[in-house]
Amino acid sequence: GYQWLKEQGADVISTIVSSAAIVLKPMLEEDETVMFSLVASDDVINPPGWVFAVNVSGEPYKYTFLEWLAENDPDFPQDRPARVGSVGNLGEYAATQEKGLREYCEANTDKYEWVNGFMLDWSTVTFGPEVEALKDCDYIFPPSTGFFIGAFMGEYLDAGGSAKFLWDDGQVAYLGMIVETLGWDAIDGTVATLLNGWWTDDYEMPSLANQVMDEYRSDEADEMRYAGISYFGGFMQHYSWVSILAEAINSVGPENYNSQVLYDTAEAFSMTPAGGAEWDFSPTKRSISNAVGIYECSAAAEDLVRLDPDWQPLIYEP
Repeated sequence: GYQWLKEQGADVISTIVSSAAIVLKPMLEEDETVMFSLVASDDVINPPGWVFAVNVSGEPYKYTFLEWLAENDPDFPQDRPARVGSVGNLGEYAATQEKGLREYCEANTDKYEWVNGFMLDWSTVTFGPEVEALKDCDYIFPPSTGFFIGAFMGEYLDAGGSAKFLWDDGQVAYLGMIVETLGWDAIDGTVATLLNGWWTDDYEMPSLANQVMDEYRSDEADEMRYAGISYFGGFMQHYSWVSILAEAINSVGPENYNSQVLYDTAEAFSMTPAGGAEWDFSPTKRSISNAVGIYECSAAAEDLVRLDPDWQPLIYEP
């Protein structure tokens, strides 16, 4: 695929597959070709090079989440550390989320106790041992993909588990499927962090995403909003890197544009959508995100509602 793109004259590439960014990184460096990755991990963003991630890796994402919970969640235990566990399917996304949760708990034992994390084969469709091991947790980060989210959460709740579920963009991408499986009452009170906000947020970029959806996908708009954050999140990510591309071309004119111009523009890029969190890169920073929003599943609203009006700056050390 990469060789074919080169033969077609591509001088900028976007990918949603983290392994593609990791495997191709040495070739991109040698060819001086910019890639924008919609997923981030340490191997993607370090050392800084020709791959720019329009996302954040799981570790700071989860450090920030647990920090906020300890300071703001009214259900946070007052007389002992909160017990935390996770379940995920084998893959880099779930692995980095688990790593972030575990590292923060182990670095802050006055606030948290790390119970266990399970990385399961994709053929695992029942969760008896994991449910039993995590039954007494206060917080659980469940699987982040498709069927597995509702299946685990339903089995956990049926077994009498009472932990508060923690989500991020991964689970919210399947919100409609989860609601169809469990209903709103089952997920009421679930707390979610989102990098780029939610459909109903009252600021510039959600308004633009809704406008584009209604104009170009009007026959599917309601269904896609109900489904979750996939279209919204993808819109935000692509908007950010296309903005960089436009800035690069406009800075020198189409006739003088080349990959080095795009690289230099990306490395110096900074943009703060009205009402949103800043996006930026630097010579040492290859992850565009700087803050997250905190949301809650509300059965009364049958929607996600914002729990904290402020964007929470990402924490890079546990």
